[in-house]
Amino acid sequence: MKKIILILFTLLQFPANAKDLPHSSYWHGEERTLRYKPEGEEFVITNGNKRFTRAIYGTNTGFRFETSDFPEFGLYMPNLGGSVYMAISTPSNITWIKDMEFIESRFKSGQRTYIVRDRRHLGNGSLTIDAVAMSDGDGLVVRYKAKDIPAGTKILWIYGGSQQSEIRT
Repeated sequence: MKKIILILFTLLQFPANAKDLPHSSYWHGEERTLRYKPEGEEFVITNGNKRFTRAIYGTNTGFRFETSDFPEFGLYMPNLGGSVYMAISTPSNITWIKDMEFIESRFKSGQRTYIVRDRRHLGNGSLTIDAVAMSDGDGLVVRYKAKDIPAGTKILWIYGGSQQSEIRT
């Protein structure tokens, strides 16, 4: 009984002594803004420009992959495993996907989804890219769905930058 009274007394002291933590709208001298907007169960940003904004973990190892506001993935194993970049090739040119006119990025429960549109390179079509971590090993699975893109359009995957160095934060 004494323990219950002591616990209740202790818990009742918290509201009386609680103070608001200082709230700062600045981070490293720059005003903070809400970049990702909640939309149902997802966090969404349109035409963001930041790299490696969200880590996605798979198995219980040191592996993770970092996703960006646009379709670019950094692999950490825990050494630098390199990056995967994507580009669109048409009969007339090649353009990085990160430079497309419209990129919507969505994050929900360990999955990153991108919706890409660009009249210059995809016509009236779109490209949807989903990325998830593997559940039975270190790695990621990337799926893309092209809808109504012009004939002769190719999606290029570029990989590079693997190093044996540790990640420095």
